[in-house]
Amino acid sequence: MVPIWKRPEILKLFVNRLNFPYYCETRLLFIISPEDPFYKANKKLVKGYDFFEHKNDTLGEKKNAGLQYALHWSWDYFTEFGSDNIWRPELWRILEPYFSTSDYFGVNNGYFWDLKTDKAILIKNYNSGDAIGAARCIKRNIIEDVGKLWRDDWDSGMDGCSHLAIEKKGYKQTVIDIGEQPLTLDIKTATNINPFFSIEDDGIQVDSEWVKEQFDITNKSIDPVYFTTIEIEEFWRRVEVKTQVCGKESAFNQVNTEYAQAFGRPRFKNYETYQVTISQRFKK
Repeated sequence: MVPIWKRPEILKLFVNRLNFPYYCETRLLFIISPEDPFYKANKKLVKGYDFFEHKNDTLGEKKNAGLQYALHWSWDYFTEFGSDNIWRPELWRILEPYFSTSDYFGVNNGYFWDLKTDKAILIKNYNSGDAIGAARCIKRNIIEDVGKLWRDDWDSGMDGCSHLAIEKKGYKQTVIDIGEQPLTLDIKTATNINPFFSIEDDGIQVDSEWVKEQFDITNKSIDPVYFTTIEIEEFWRRVEVKTQVCGKESAFNQVNTEYAQAFGRPRFKNYETYQVTISQRFKK
């Protein structure tokens, strides 16, 4: 199951690098949201795959609805990825023996790459010793017993929330230590609930060119038009949120400062430049 929100340039990368286990049948479900500014682009990218529509607010509710929809199908294990995850085919070889020995398992380490700054890190034991969300496998009987894996009123903390719900029912997780193998990659953009700078200090800095090579990413893999549009739209959204408690220009200055702290330079030269850009791109 793969929830989608914005970032068609990342979703395109995801779809183009899909690979599945050779030892079992796999069915993929995308969850898209009609209010997504890039709904049409994202829907086009997942053409040919199963998809389910549900509003994005909240993410917990969206994921619960998608999983309930998937329960109408026949399957043994549920595996979740984010649309900003990429994985190498070797991942399935690592997971294969656990499908016959464990009901609940996943890997412990993952690589993270920030699209804007081109920085990359390896985080060991990302979820405090629990498995990371990407490629975590849960047997169907656990899901039917637990019910909702995520809280409907939550927008973040999805991995920990679902793990706690499963653990409360008495199920134990098998965590596979993969060392520093580059098996999963999480691509960070401004749209992420947990941006790169919020986790950067938790990881080990690694060569981003090496990381991109491991996951077959080149400078031509990301569509710059999509990226620029998403980046500016996300900046505008943050300004609008802050405008609820202060003036628009003050809100702009706050967001521009936050952007500079995260990426080393402000996104806009001044408020006037921002106004012109937003007027041209979003007709606001």
